[in-house]
Amino acid sequence: MKLGPFASAVAVAFLLAVTVSLSATAQEQSTKPHCAVSASVFEQSQQLTNDGGPGPSRQGVLPNAIMEIDLADAFTLGAFGSFQVPRNVKPERPLLASPVWNPSFTDSSSHSVVWSMDALVLSAGVDVTAAGTTTQWIGDSSPKVANQTQIETAVPILSSVRPGDVVRFDLRRLGSDRNDSYFGNAHLMGIDFREGPNDRLGCG
Repeated sequence: MKLGPFASAVAVAFLLAVTVSLSATAQEQSTKPHCAVSASVFEQSQQLTNDGGPGPSRQGVLPNAIMEIDLADAFTLGAFGSFQVPRNVKPERPLLASPVWNPSFTDSSSHSVVWSMDALVLSAGVDVTAAGTTTQWIGDSSPKVANQTQIETAVPILSSVRPGDVVRFDLRRLGSDRNDSYFGNAHLMGIDFREGPNDRLGCG
């Protein structure tokens, strides 16, 4: 079916309007800040050094085993180490940490572990023994089943890191804190460090 001059003009105008709209949408999306997590580092227990307690040990029988650091109740025990921030992170974004552990015995009630982390960016010229930023928080409250993996909600530990930064950290369980209500040992399997959203860029 052939279109008359008027119908052809309308069709062309419609196609141009759609093209302009799609182009504007694509351009708008390309200029919006990308807010998804783009990089993370998982520090395994065997990569860490114990702070005030036993060193990494094997939990389970091979081949069904994993390395862990035992953090007993009623004591302040932890692990420390350092890592380099991945070079594909966006600059000036917060650094979040999430302890990954499993409980020594089953607890049918909802209880929590209290965590504390000291962290410092070792930029050129920084004293490696200087005091870092300390963050204390109460872990997720839930029933615990022996040997079942617990992944704590990630919390900000540094307000801003850059690609390639070297971060020194020390994670501790504050077992004697009144808010630490889990009475068993926490078997620390590692720590998940990830890039966080940046409110300054409108990422929420």
